[in-house]
Amino acid sequence: MPADTRTLHNLLLRLGMSCGNPPQALLDKLAQNESEVASHFNDIITFARTHTVQGVVSDGLSFVSDAVELPDVESMKLAIEIDGMEAENAKQNKVLAAIGNAAKKRGIRVVLQKGQNSAALYPEPSHRACGDIDLYMPDMTPEEFGEAMGIPKDKLEHDPDGGLTFTLGDQIVELHRSLMDVSRSNWDKTIAAVVAKEGYVKGPVDGILASGPVSTLLMLNTHILKHAMGHGIGLRQFCDLYLAYKKWGSDEEVMGAYRKAIADCGLTKWTEALDMYLDSLFNDGPATKDSLFEKITEGGNFGRGSKEHDALANMSSIRRKIKTFGALMSRAGFGLRYAPREYCDYIAELIKGQLS
Repeated sequence: MPADTRTLHNLLLRLGMSCGNPPQALLDKLAQNESEVASHFNDIITFARTHTVQGVVSDGLSFVSDAVELPDVESMKLAIEIDGMEAENAKQNKVLAAIGNAAKKRGIRVVLQKGQNSAALYPEPSHRACGDIDLYMPDMTPEEFGEAMGIPKDKLEHDPDGGLTFTLGDQIVELHRSLMDVSRSNWDKTIAAVVAKEGYVKGPVDGILASGPVSTLLMLNTHILKHAMGHGIGLRQFCDLYLAYKKWGSDEEVMGAYRKAIADCGLTKWTEALDMYLDSLFNDGPATKDSLFEKITEGGNFGRGSKEHDALANMSSIRRKIKTFGALMSRAGFGLRYAPREYCDYIAELIKGQLS
């Protein structure tokens, strides 16, 4: 993508995350580039879709002057798409409410990972694109949860990470064995200590819990790390973490506990690089010297913008597994530089999951 198109896209993205009160400097920058936004509109929206941030970019477009004529057909398509996104968020909340109600009746604690918890960080939560519903049960395994909830065994599928997946309505629900997307051998004690101190808090709907602030920051950080070591990850996940930093960044107790947990697990170097990249994206900070961050995001959300993404869907199971492993190996320099133990553990866990 041309640098100017991406620059315009990120400007609109920042405006969309500004809670309706953007810094004057951003508004001035937009005023200077409104004609460019109009001429690059189609490319900007295509890039936003690749990263599943078109809802937030649409919010940023609301600051464009009425005097600027944006392409009618594409603007209409985007408006329809945002309506659909709002409906999809409402549908996912209903499914979450059904799971929460059933779990509450059975006395089961269910923690939502990311998803609608992350959406709550946005100025307009329904404009964050939905993904799958990721759940963690602190007191039982995915198998035990499935049995307790009366989910037929033939409806539960094993995923490569070792969890279980089922479909409720048209929503995919993933049941995870751990709270974080990281190797449990390296993180068990740290996560347990953090959770023991802050516990879980009320989630987006009754009967569904959310992790506390420190756990949430760790979860969002390591979720990016996991996918950065594989097919790559889109800007939506960076937006999630950036908005979480905005919410808790001034809380010295929260940030102190977060930095300590990061240090305890040997991820200080990774987090420093990640924070620098976030600063360059959203605060006009100096550009990171590591071009690998650009490579991580070039394929969009989980690689959907890459040339190989569509081809993967038509591959046999064994070829997809080979491609996934190949993507992981191609990030060896990145993984070994920033999180060597995590990278090696992730390879071992992926191989175990693929062979099971």
